[in-house]
Amino acid sequence: MDLLLGPPAARRELCHAHLERVDERNLLLVGRNGVEIGDDSGTVDGKAFKGPRELAAVLRATPAVTACLARQIYRYATGHIETPGEGAVLTGVDARAQAAGNAFLDYLGAVAASDGFRYAGSAP
Repeated sequence: MDLLLGPPAARRELCHAHLERVDERNLLLVGRNGVEIGDDSGTVDGKAFKGPRELAAVLRATPAVTACLARQIYRYATGHIETPGEGAVLTGVDARAQAAGNAFLDYLGAVAASDGFRYAGSAP
Protein backbone atom coordinates (compact mmCIF):
# COMPACT_ATOMS: atom_id res chain seq x y z
CA MET A 1 0.00 0.00 0.00
CA ASP A 2 2.90 2.39 0.68
CA LEU A 3 3.96 1.97 -2.93
CA LEU A 4 0.59 3.32 -4.12
CA LEU A 5 0.21 6.16 -1.61
CA GLY A 6 3.72 7.60 -1.36
CA PRO A 7 5.05 10.59 -3.31
CA PRO A 8 6.05 9.87 -6.92
CA ALA A 9 9.81 9.90 -6.24
CA ALA A 10 9.42 7.45 -3.36
CA ARG A 11 7.22 5.17 -5.49
CA ARG A 12 9.85 5.13 -8.24
CA GLU A 13 12.64 4.42 -5.75
CA LEU A 14 10.71 1.60 -4.10
CA CYS A 15 9.77 0.12 -7.47
CA HIS A 16 13.31 0.34 -8.86
CA ALA A 17 14.70 -1.27 -5.72
CA HIS A 18 12.98 -4.46 -6.90
CA LEU A 19 14.37 -4.26 -10.42
CA GLU A 20 17.64 -5.70 -11.52
CA ARG A 21 17.78 -4.80 -15.22
CA VAL A 22 15.74 -2.80 -17.70
CA ASP A 23 16.30 -2.37 -21.42
CA GLU A 24 16.80 0.90 -23.33
CA ARG A 25 13.02 1.43 -23.42
CA ASN A 26 12.77 0.98 -19.64
CA LEU A 27 11.05 -2.36 -20.09
CA LEU A 28 11.71 -4.76 -17.28
CA LEU A 29 13.95 -7.61 -18.34
CA VAL A 30 14.88 -9.19 -15.02
CA GLY A 31 13.04 -8.84 -11.74
CA ARG A 32 13.54 -10.08 -8.22
CA ASN A 33 15.70 -13.16 -7.80
CA GLY A 34 16.91 -12.90 -11.39
CA VAL A 35 13.67 -14.16 -12.95
CA GLU A 36 13.43 -13.26 -16.64
CA ILE A 37 10.17 -11.40 -17.24
CA GLY A 38 10.75 -8.91 -20.03
CA ASP A 39 10.62 -11.02 -23.18
CA ASP A 40 8.24 -9.07 -25.40
CA SER A 41 7.80 -11.73 -28.07
CA GLY A 42 5.35 -14.57 -28.42
CA THR A 43 2.48 -15.95 -30.44
CA VAL A 44 -1.26 -15.41 -30.50
CA ASP A 45 -3.32 -17.97 -32.37
CA GLY A 46 -0.14 -19.19 -34.05
CA LYS A 47 0.84 -15.69 -35.24
CA ALA A 48 4.23 -14.49 -33.99
CA PHE A 49 4.88 -10.99 -32.65
CA LYS A 50 7.85 -9.07 -31.27
CA GLY A 51 7.03 -6.04 -29.18
CA PRO A 52 3.83 -4.21 -28.33
CA ARG A 53 3.14 -2.77 -31.80
CA GLU A 54 3.30 -6.15 -33.46
CA LEU A 55 1.19 -7.62 -30.65
CA ALA A 56 -1.46 -4.93 -31.25
CA ALA A 57 -1.48 -5.71 -34.98
CA VAL A 58 -1.84 -9.44 -34.31
CA LEU A 59 -4.66 -8.84 -31.82
CA ARG A 60 -6.50 -6.58 -34.27
CA ALA A 61 -6.28 -9.31 -36.90
CA THR A 62 -7.54 -12.08 -34.60
CA PRO A 63 -11.32 -12.55 -34.98
CA ALA A 64 -11.74 -14.08 -31.51
CA VAL A 65 -10.13 -10.99 -29.96
CA THR A 66 -12.20 -8.46 -31.88
CA ALA A 67 -15.41 -10.39 -31.15
CA CYS A 68 -14.50 -10.50 -27.46
CA LEU A 69 -13.77 -6.77 -27.41
CA ALA A 70 -17.12 -6.02 -29.05
CA ARG A 71 -18.91 -8.30 -26.57
CA GLN A 72 -17.23 -6.84 -23.47
CA ILE A 73 -17.86 -3.22 -24.49
CA TYR A 74 -21.46 -4.08 -25.36
CA ARG A 75 -21.97 -5.75 -21.97
CA TYR A 76 -20.57 -2.75 -20.15
CA ALA A 77 -22.58 -0.25 -22.18
CA THR A 78 -25.89 -2.09 -21.88
CA GLY A 79 -25.41 -3.17 -18.28
CA HIS A 80 -26.17 -6.83 -18.92
CA ILE A 81 -24.78 -10.01 -20.40
CA GLU A 82 -26.11 -10.40 -23.90
CA THR A 83 -29.02 -12.72 -24.52
CA PRO A 84 -28.99 -15.33 -27.32
CA GLY A 85 -31.15 -12.97 -29.38
CA GLU A 86 -28.44 -10.29 -29.33
CA GLY A 87 -25.89 -12.37 -31.23
CA ALA A 88 -26.64 -10.58 -34.50
CA VAL A 89 -26.19 -7.22 -32.77
CA LEU A 90 -22.74 -8.26 -31.52
CA THR A 91 -21.74 -9.52 -34.95
CA GLY A 92 -22.83 -6.19 -36.39
CA VAL A 93 -20.91 -4.22 -33.76
CA ASP A 94 -17.73 -6.14 -34.55
CA ALA A 95 -18.17 -5.76 -38.32
CA ARG A 96 -18.98 -2.04 -38.07
CA ALA A 97 -15.95 -1.37 -35.85
CA GLN A 98 -13.62 -3.27 -38.16
CA ALA A 99 -14.95 -1.42 -41.19
CA ALA A 100 -14.42 1.91 -39.40
CA GLY A 101 -10.75 1.19 -38.70
CA ASN A 102 -10.68 -1.42 -35.95
CA ALA A 103 -9.52 0.97 -33.21
CA PHE A 104 -10.91 0.99 -29.68
CA LEU A 105 -12.93 4.15 -30.34
CA ASP A 106 -14.48 2.45 -33.38
CA TYR A 107 -15.86 -0.23 -31.06
CA LEU A 108 -17.31 2.40 -28.73
CA GLY A 109 -19.00 4.12 -31.67
CA ALA A 110 -20.29 0.83 -33.08
CA VAL A 111 -21.84 -0.12 -29.74
CA ALA A 112 -23.41 3.31 -29.30
CA ALA A 113 -24.90 3.12 -32.80
CA SER A 114 -26.24 -0.41 -32.35
CA ASP A 115 -29.95 -1.11 -31.93
CA GLY A 116 -29.13 -3.22 -28.89
CA PHE A 117 -27.71 -0.19 -27.12
CA ARG A 118 -30.10 2.43 -28.49
CA TYR A 119 -33.24 0.48 -27.64
CA ALA A 120 -32.10 -1.28 -24.45
CA GLY A 121 -34.85 -1.39 -21.86
CA SER A 122 -34.56 -1.08 -18.13
CA ALA A 123 -34.11 -4.17 -15.99
CA PRO A 124 -37.36 -5.68 -14.68
